[in-house]
Amino acid sequence: MSYKSPYELENSHELAPSTSENYYPIEVRTISEGFRGAFSTEFIPRGATIARDGGVVVSAIDDVLSDKNYVALIGDGLWLAPRDYERLEPIFFLNHNCASNVARYGGLVYVAKRDIAPGEELTIDYAPLVSGFRDWSFQCLCRSPVCRGTISSHDWENPVVAAQLWPEWLPFIQKKIQARRAQLKSSSSSP
Repeated sequence: MSYKSPYELENSHELAPSTSENYYPIEVRTISEGFRGAFSTEFIPRGATIARDGGVVVSAIDDVLSDKNYVALIGDGLWLAPRDYERLEPIFFLNHNCASNVARYGGLVYVAKRDIAPGEELTIDYAPLVSGFRDWSFQCLCRSPVCRGTISSHDWENPVVAAQLWPEWLPFIQKKIQARRAQLKSSSSSP
């Protein structure tokens, strides 16, 4: 079902490509009842650009279909949503993992954080994708040794998470992190 948001910006095509582009083959597979994931079909070396995101840019997420919440933050007050919810592109099926093997830079580019084997699920840390949401959170089930338990739109406020994901935060979130660090430093140095 093609879905036209009343919040879609008229110049959406100037802010982000209308479709995603995969530079390595990605296959969508069912991983458990009702859940799907994106999988590599060939070896992807560390540092390789896997895909570039695309869709429609919206200025609000109030009307995003609750059962199809595939939007991601791409700028201050800007989100990227799928153009067609019935034919989602493979990049929209990246699941969260606290020890993710994919990073998203600049809001649109997906890069391998380490070598990825053929058949391995491609995962991403959702914190940078949802940092612009008001109060979003979910209980993580990744079972990674570094699992944070709860993932939220406020994870950027956690100094450890902020540092670990530094290159993945959008510039306006990085500025918030820097301001928070300065505030914490100044309050800890006060008598």
